[in-house]
Amino acid sequence: MKKRNAFTIIEVVLVLAIAGLIFLMVFVALPALQRSQRNTQRRQDLSRISSAIIDYSSNNSGDLPFGSDEVGEYFDVDFVPKYLDSSCRSETEYLSNGLSAYPYSCSNDSFCDPSGNEYIIVDMDISVSVGFDFIDADINEIYVSDEARCSSNGFEFLGGSRSKYAIATVLEGGAWYCLDN
Repeated sequence: MKKRNAFTIIEVVLVLAIAGLIFLMVFVALPALQRSQRNTQRRQDLSRISSAIIDYSSNNSGDLPFGSDEVGEYFDVDFVPKYLDSSCRSETEYLSNGLSAYPYSCSNDSFCDPSGNEYIIVDMDISVSVGFDFIDADINEIYVSDEARCSSNGFEFLGGSRSKYAIATVLEGGAWYCLDN
Protein backbone atom coordinates (compact mmCIF):
# COMPACT_ATOMS: atom_id res chain seq x y z
CA MET A 1 0.00 0.00 0.00
CA LYS A 2 1.30 3.42 -1.03
CA LYS A 3 1.37 6.28 1.44
CA ARG A 4 -0.14 9.57 0.14
CA ASN A 5 1.46 12.94 0.82
CA ALA A 6 -1.30 15.23 2.12
CA PHE A 7 -2.07 17.63 4.92
CA THR A 8 -4.05 16.38 7.85
CA ILE A 9 -7.15 18.23 8.95
CA ILE A 10 -5.33 19.37 12.10
CA GLU A 11 -2.56 20.99 10.02
CA VAL A 12 -5.09 22.80 7.81
CA VAL A 13 -7.05 24.08 10.83
CA LEU A 14 -3.84 25.23 12.52
CA VAL A 15 -2.72 27.20 9.42
CA LEU A 16 -6.18 28.79 9.10
CA ALA A 17 -6.18 29.75 12.79
CA ILE A 18 -2.75 31.41 12.48
CA ALA A 19 -3.85 33.27 9.33
CA GLY A 20 -7.02 34.37 11.13
CA LEU A 21 -5.00 35.76 14.05
CA ILE A 22 -2.74 37.70 11.67
CA PHE A 23 -5.76 39.20 9.87
CA LEU A 24 -7.34 40.08 13.22
CA MET A 25 -4.21 41.87 14.41
CA VAL A 26 -4.03 43.87 11.17
CA PHE A 27 -7.75 44.66 11.35
CA VAL A 28 -7.36 45.98 14.91
CA ALA A 29 -4.09 47.88 14.34
CA LEU A 30 -4.96 49.53 11.01
CA PRO A 31 -7.57 52.04 12.31
CA ALA A 32 -5.22 53.12 15.12
CA LEU A 33 -2.41 53.62 12.60
CA GLN A 34 -4.68 55.65 10.31
CA ARG A 35 -5.88 57.77 13.25
CA SER A 36 -2.27 58.40 14.25
CA GLN A 37 -1.40 59.51 10.71
CA ARG A 38 -4.36 61.92 10.61
CA ASN A 39 -3.38 63.38 13.99
CA THR A 40 0.22 63.79 12.79
CA GLN A 41 -1.12 65.71 9.78
CA ARG A 42 -3.16 67.97 12.10
CA ARG A 43 -0.04 68.70 14.19
CA GLN A 44 1.90 69.55 11.03
CA ASP A 45 -0.93 71.84 9.90
CA LEU A 46 -0.75 73.73 13.21
CA SER A 47 3.00 74.15 12.70
CA ARG A 48 2.28 75.43 9.21
CA ILE A 49 -0.21 77.96 10.61
CA SER A 50 2.29 79.06 13.23
CA SER A 51 4.88 79.70 10.50
CA ALA A 52 2.28 81.62 8.49
CA ILE A 53 1.45 83.77 11.55
CA ILE A 54 5.14 84.59 11.97
CA ASP A 55 5.36 85.52 8.26
CA TYR A 56 2.23 87.66 8.56
CA SER A 57 3.58 89.38 11.65
CA SER A 58 6.90 90.19 9.99
CA ASN A 59 5.06 91.66 6.97
CA ASN A 60 2.61 93.71 9.10
CA SER A 61 4.70 95.60 11.66
CA GLY A 62 4.46 92.87 14.27
CA ASP A 63 0.64 92.66 14.18
CA LEU A 64 -1.07 89.28 14.32
CA PRO A 65 -3.82 88.31 11.84
CA PHE A 66 -6.32 87.97 14.70
CA GLY A 67 -7.03 89.43 18.10
CA SER A 68 -8.40 92.67 19.45
CA ASP A 69 -7.26 96.27 19.49
CA GLU A 70 -8.66 99.60 20.60
CA VAL A 71 -11.35 99.35 17.88
CA GLY A 72 -12.49 95.81 18.75
CA GLU A 73 -12.01 92.21 17.66
CA TYR A 74 -10.60 91.50 14.22
CA PHE A 75 -9.46 88.68 12.00
CA ASP A 76 -7.65 89.37 8.73
CA VAL A 77 -9.81 87.39 6.32
CA ASP A 78 -7.07 87.46 3.68
CA PHE A 79 -4.73 85.54 6.02
CA VAL A 80 -5.68 82.10 4.67
CA PRO A 81 -5.55 82.94 0.94
CA LYS A 82 -2.31 84.91 1.20
CA TYR A 83 -0.36 82.84 3.73
CA LEU A 84 -1.78 79.32 3.80
CA ASP A 85 -3.63 78.40 0.61
CA SER A 86 -3.45 80.50 -2.52
CA SER A 87 -6.31 78.50 -4.07
CA CYS A 88 -8.77 80.03 -1.59
CA ARG A 89 -10.81 83.03 -2.60
CA SER A 90 -9.64 86.37 -1.31
CA GLU A 91 -11.78 88.72 0.79
CA THR A 92 -12.46 90.82 -2.31
CA GLU A 93 -13.89 87.81 -4.17
CA TYR A 94 -16.09 86.95 -1.19
CA LEU A 95 -17.42 90.46 -0.78
CA SER A 96 -18.11 90.87 -4.51
CA ASN A 97 -20.16 87.65 -4.42
CA GLY A 98 -22.05 88.68 -1.29
CA LEU A 99 -20.56 85.88 0.78
CA SER A 100 -19.29 85.97 4.33
CA ALA A 101 -15.58 85.54 4.95
CA TYR A 102 -15.41 82.09 6.58
CA PRO A 103 -15.26 79.22 5.93
CA TYR A 104 -13.17 79.67 2.84
CA SER A 105 -13.94 77.79 -0.35
CA CYS A 106 -10.71 76.38 -1.71
CA SER A 107 -10.17 74.77 -5.10
CA ASN A 108 -7.86 72.04 -3.79
CA ASP A 109 -7.16 70.25 -0.54
CA SER A 110 -3.93 71.97 0.45
CA PHE A 111 -5.50 73.45 3.59
CA CYS A 112 -8.00 70.82 4.62
CA ASP A 113 -8.33 68.56 7.61
CA PRO A 114 -7.16 64.97 6.90
CA SER A 115 -10.82 63.92 7.05
CA GLY A 116 -11.41 66.06 3.94
CA ASN A 117 -13.26 68.98 5.53
CA GLU A 118 -11.92 72.50 5.21
CA TYR A 119 -10.37 73.88 8.37
CA ILE A 120 -12.35 76.56 10.16
CA ILE A 121 -10.26 79.06 12.09
CA VAL A 122 -12.02 80.22 15.25
CA ASP A 123 -10.72 83.41 16.87
CA MET A 124 -10.98 83.05 20.65
CA ASP A 125 -10.72 86.56 22.03
CA ILE A 126 -10.16 85.64 25.68
CA SER A 127 -9.67 87.89 28.67
CA VAL A 128 -9.24 85.05 31.20
CA SER A 129 -7.64 81.62 30.98
CA VAL A 130 -9.88 79.06 29.24
CA GLY A 131 -9.72 75.29 29.67
CA PHE A 132 -10.12 72.98 26.70
CA ASP A 133 -12.90 71.21 28.61
CA PHE A 134 -15.08 74.29 28.07
CA ILE A 135 -14.59 74.36 24.28
CA ASP A 136 -17.07 72.34 22.24
CA ALA A 137 -14.76 71.66 19.28
CA ASP A 138 -15.21 69.90 15.98
CA ILE A 139 -12.31 67.94 14.53
CA ASN A 140 -11.70 70.46 11.71
CA GLU A 141 -11.69 73.61 13.86
CA ILE A 142 -8.51 75.45 14.77
CA TYR A 143 -8.70 77.83 17.73
CA VAL A 144 -6.44 80.87 17.83
CA SER A 145 -6.02 83.44 20.56
CA ASP A 146 -3.78 86.45 20.96
CA GLU A 147 -2.38 87.38 24.38
CA ALA A 148 -2.30 83.68 25.27
CA ARG A 149 -0.06 80.68 25.62
CA CYS A 150 -0.68 76.97 25.94
CA SER A 151 -1.07 75.52 29.39
CA SER A 152 -1.51 71.89 30.36
CA ASN A 153 -5.29 72.12 30.03
CA GLY A 154 -6.10 75.14 27.85
CA PHE A 155 -5.26 78.70 26.89
CA GLU A 156 -3.56 80.77 29.57
CA PHE A 157 -4.35 84.48 29.26
CA LEU A 158 -1.35 86.82 29.13
CA GLY A 159 -2.81 90.30 29.41
CA GLY A 160 -0.86 92.96 27.55
CA SER A 161 1.28 90.51 25.56
CA ARG A 162 -0.19 91.32 22.17
CA SER A 163 2.63 89.64 20.25
CA LYS A 164 1.96 86.30 21.98
CA TYR A 165 -0.50 83.79 20.56
CA ALA A 166 -1.64 80.20 20.97
CA ILE A 167 -3.28 77.91 18.44
CA ALA A 168 -4.94 74.59 19.22
CA THR A 169 -7.02 71.84 17.70
CA VAL A 170 -8.67 68.73 19.03
CA LEU A 171 -7.25 65.43 17.84
CA GLU A 172 -9.10 62.20 17.20
CA GLY A 173 -9.60 60.51 20.52
CA GLY A 174 -10.36 63.81 22.29
CA ALA A 175 -6.84 64.98 23.14
CA TRP A 176 -5.85 68.57 22.34
CA TYR A 177 -2.72 69.76 20.58
CA CYS A 178 -1.61 73.35 21.27
CA LEU A 179 1.23 75.51 19.94
CA ASP A 180 2.32 78.97 21.06
CA ASN A 181 5.16 81.39 20.42
